[in-house]
Amino acid sequence: MDAQFRRRFRMRRHVFERLVDVVQQVDPYFIQRPNCAGEIGLSALQKVVAAVRILAYGIPADAVDEYVRIGESTAHEALKHFCTAVQTAFAPYYLRAPNAEDIARLLQVGESRGFPGMLGSVDCMHWEWRNCGVLADTTQGSMEERNDFVNQRYNQLKDRNKYTQLQVDLIHHHWARHGAGVA
Repeated sequence: MDAQFRRRFRMRRHVFERLVDVVQQVDPYFIQRPNCAGEIGLSALQKVVAAVRILAYGIPADAVDEYVRIGESTAHEALKHFCTAVQTAFAPYYLRAPNAEDIARLLQVGESRGFPGMLGSVDCMHWEWRNCGVLADTTQGSMEERNDFVNQRYNQLKDRNKYTQLQVDLIHHHWARHGAGVA
């Protein structure tokens, strides 16, 4: 059952449940409440499932409407609130500037993985990302199409410094979890 959950959401169940709890604490948008007609609105679970599936699979918002019973505009709104809530909750730790200890650790990890002196990201757009779930599942086209997909997501981020720091953290996390098999 957990393997099925992980395959569908690209994360472990406890991580997903923590995200649901955190976004409810950070943003009142995720608290279920009655609408003006007195009907109970969408649950936090429905909104988070829609946002996570859009992010995990790179699918358009209207693709989750049948799965989660949520409209396209609401899925867009849930995605925006979700991203803002996650950034608000986790930015102080995950999007902070690296300190001297972090830099030393990242340089050591980079060197042990065959990238001496690397701090930041590797220009790896020429690599075949066959193990990347989003690209493998959503863009079956050429490498150029995959690069366009990645570049579109990159250009949607407004703060390049936060993007770069997030990229460094994600690369380090991937190394820590999966070893050197990045490409």
